[in-house]
Amino acid sequence: MTAIPSLTPSTAEATYTWTTSSAKIAAVSADGIVTPVAEGKATITVTAIYGKVKKTAKVTVTVADPKKPTAVALNTAATETIYIGTPLQLIPSLTPSTAEATYTWTTSSAKAATVSADGIVTPVAEGKATITVTATYGSVKKTAKVVVTVADPEKPTAVILNTEAKETLYLGNTLKLSPTLEPATAKGNITYATSSAAVATVSTNGIVTPMKEGTATITVKATYGSVVKSAKVLITVADPKKPASVTISGDSAAAVNSSVTLTAAVEPASATECVFAWKSSATKYATVTYDGATCEVTGVKAGTATITCTVAYTDASGKKTTKSATYKVKVS
Repeated sequence: MTAIPSLTPSTAEATYTWTTSSAKIAAVSADGIVTPVAEGKATITVTAIYGKVKKTAKVTVTVADPKKPTAVALNTAATETIYIGTPLQLIPSLTPSTAEATYTWTTSSAKAATVSADGIVTPVAEGKATITVTATYGSVKKTAKVVVTVADPEKPTAVILNTEAKETLYLGNTLKLSPTLEPATAKGNITYATSSAAVATVSTNGIVTPMKEGTATITVKATYGSVVKSAKVLITVADPKKPASVTISGDSAAAVNSSVTLTAAVEPASATECVFAWKSSATKYATVTYDGATCEVTGVKAGTATITCTVAYTDASGKKTTKSATYKVKVS
């Protein structure tokens, strides 16, 4: 390092002398070149002399060994999950980048995971182990650690179904359950069960068959040794011919002595055996004539009438289901 003095004012002149507080730490030449000798601190002083006038400036230099590591880090997070059969290569790095060191590796549990002299971690059995790397440079030692959790790649941690948590299944249809295991490498014996075979049955290959209206919980289990993971889906069995809802669309404004058309839509679309009935809340303002899902609303005089559409369905047992919707029509 070269220390370059400057004078105030810029027209000033002087001769310079240089001193160090510790030549064992840093030496300084007559030209202001500071040479580091050993780690430590030294104060470098420059004296500007002009006749009897002397002015000084000082700088404290800290001498560090560029090869001495201040920290060591690993190419992993603080915790890692590794699977039996898949080693993990740990790569240490030093700070500063100019640092040098030799490395030693240790494991807190060789029963769970071993580590080689090159930092290769080999999973042995399920469990946890702390892998420690020690970077040594002379008397300086720096360490870094990673906690590895060793897992069996074939051991399932979860069962995922190809459905929502709740599903509606109509009589006459079936639902194929296709479970997947996590992790992707997991294995397990898959079994199925229903909470109510009277409502819905499930086959050994996951086909759910609705039997009658109601609810049933289908449970899927994956068994791997003593480990059992499961997933469930709540099935609501419905009659596809039974209306779940009805909505009305069309023009909401009619002129006196003119008609507008309203149309009713029933959900589900399979509910095709419904009987439609339409009525007006105020026939002095508007009257209705209809044919099934289509209704003609005729304006009588200025005012507003609420048009109601009711759909009805009677199943084989004689049970009747009705759903209604309303729609306001303004006559002007």
